[in-house]
Amino acid sequence: MYYARSPEPAPFAKAILESGATTARAVFWPTHPRHLVQFREFVAAAGVAGVPEEEIFERLRELPLLDIMRASRGLWDRYARSVTWPFQPVIDAPNALANSSQPDPDKGPAPPVLIPDLPINSWRQGKNMRIPVMTGYNTNEGTIFIPHEANTNEDFRNFFTNLIPGFSASDLDALERLYPDPVTNPSSPYAAVPVGKGRQFSRLDAAYSHYAYICPVLQTAHFLSSDATNKSPVYVYRYAATGAWGTANHGDEAPIVAHDMGLLASGRLAGLTAISDVMHGAWARFIVSKTGTPNPAPEGKGVDWPVFQTPFPPEQADEVWKGVVKRGEKPSPGTGRKLVFGEGNDERFVVAERHLGWFGASREKRHVGTPVKEEQLTDEEIAACRFWWGRVELSEGLGTRERRGKL
Repeated sequence: MYYARSPEPAPFAKAILESGATTARAVFWPTHPRHLVQFREFVAAAGVAGVPEEEIFERLRELPLLDIMRASRGLWDRYARSVTWPFQPVIDAPNALANSSQPDPDKGPAPPVLIPDLPINSWRQGKNMRIPVMTGYNTNEGTIFIPHEANTNEDFRNFFTNLIPGFSASDLDALERLYPDPVTNPSSPYAAVPVGKGRQFSRLDAAYSHYAYICPVLQTAHFLSSDATNKSPVYVYRYAATGAWGTANHGDEAPIVAHDMGLLASGRLAGLTAISDVMHGAWARFIVSKTGTPNPAPEGKGVDWPVFQTPFPPEQADEVWKGVVKRGEKPSPGTGRKLVFGEGNDERFVVAERHLGWFGASREKRHVGTPVKEEQLTDEEIAACRFWWGRVELSEGLGTRERRGKL
């Protein structure tokens, strides 16, 4: 989005986007209350509270590095559990909401603006690069971020109330309906949890995964694939091989994509090695291809990767932006196609479980799973994205709903 507005040529011609997307989590104005509170707490922890605003940075620069690190770490630890991290990127364009963003001619040229607007506005205005993109997500992106001991529906609601202060009571009610409470609803798909975890674990994982990773990734793919001026392909994947807790967690795909021999060299993880072969090969082909394609897959090793086409037609724009949730809706044939890597593989989970003695038992049987196959977006993913796409503004700008533009 920076290079889409810049006279400078971009130093890249393709992009592989992992670990979320620009509509993920929070990109606020500098004067969002969360930033103001966290900065005041940081300044106090660093010992320079009460200093005039125009002198704060001068005083901070005079402090020993250890004092800065101690204050930073203390602030981070205070907010990490609620996933409302400090030191997050902000919208840095000159704006009426942040005096510090106003150009000061006495201080020379203004620095370049890196994040000029709410990312969702940039997408809607078409202010993005049109280049080949590969992007994706893991099945259980939320497990390492959510509170593992959460047991009640109140715990579930409180987590999201704190994470997204702009959520209204009706938003929270809709969230509950979308992710049924496993405590009170026997048919909830989130009833099964790993041993030792709270009863809300799987429910929180699904909701946070969709909010912070899965739906932002799919929104990127939607914008790129629905743009009639974009002639470049976008490819989407899901990583499904399980690790800790028997889930496919955030970051689990990294050593597999990299063909990390520190993990694979023993030869005891035949299934993961096969997954790594196809993933590493696809990433490498995408990188070296002049047209930005991971195809064709070598004969007998993988399948060709379909170009992603959004399942949301333009005539549904208004209801999508309003967060209308529809159950039982399936993508039309040819749309929402992606690859899934490692479905059914549990080798890392079994090895880790045996090594750490998890669950008080040793599991020896490993499943190699399927290295790669094609799938379509699911009913759950489509319903979740309708919900979260309609509430992106609550995690951007000042965290309030704004007038929606085109899909």
